[in-house]
Amino acid sequence: RMGSNLGQKRVVNEADASEDESRKRGKTEKTDDDTLERGQTFIDALMGAEKNRLNDSPDIWYLEDIPLLLSGQKKTIVLTQEVEQFWEVCVRKSITRRICAVGSPGVGKSITMMYLIRILLEMEKKVVYLKRTEEKDSHYYVWEKVGHEEYKTTVYPETSGVKQVINAANGDKVGDTYFLCDPGLTLTSCNPSPDVKASVIINASGDDRHWGGREFTKRKEDPGLQHGVKLIFPLPKKQQLLDACHLFSASV
Repeated sequence: RMGSNLGQKRVVNEADASEDESRKRGKTEKTDDDTLERGQTFIDALMGAEKNRLNDSPDIWYLEDIPLLLSGQKKTIVLTQEVEQFWEVCVRKSITRRICAVGSPGVGKSITMMYLIRILLEMEKKVVYLKRTEEKDSHYYVWEKVGHEEYKTTVYPETSGVKQVINAANGDKVGDTYFLCDPGLTLTSCNPSPDVKASVIINASGDDRHWGGREFTKRKEDPGLQHGVKLIFPLPKKQQLLDACHLFSASV
């Protein structure tokens, strides 16, 4: 089984399963449940967090107590007006192009990409998020709005493959799914094959291996295939750093 929905239980036919298989299945379920719970806790906190304006600055906002997906450690997401506008531009351009958000390590791409997830869910889009690992032991997290201020989490092992996960997320409705990918420490392309039916936004450092090098931005002969666009993540201004320095210590 690739994914699990919160609260959903598996029915195990003990007559058809050996004792060893049952133990293995139980271990897998526990791991899936833990991962699923982290994903649900994260999305509930993210979507429910109040967007606070920093008193000393007209163009800085922050979201408090957002638990990270892997560790559960609570962080503060600090947003400048430029960063918020940057992710909104990424969303608009991703309708017709695949996007790679490029910036130096530590400038806030990964932590503020959590806010991008919130933007998309508020637009009632489905979001597939993956932060890759070298061991391929991470997970695809799939989030969608299912009711008033209610969001569902589904998880898939990283080894499932992006095309299969996107197809499952799309269901009968193609065009409302976004694939967000963070390469982490991996050194291969995050850009999925052209037949993956989703808007794609990659979060990467300056290493062109993360987006596939020249092939990413190369215009394709087939007009039905998207070529990619690189957008530069905005650096904070000196005064913004000074105004929000007490918040950055909780978010980096």
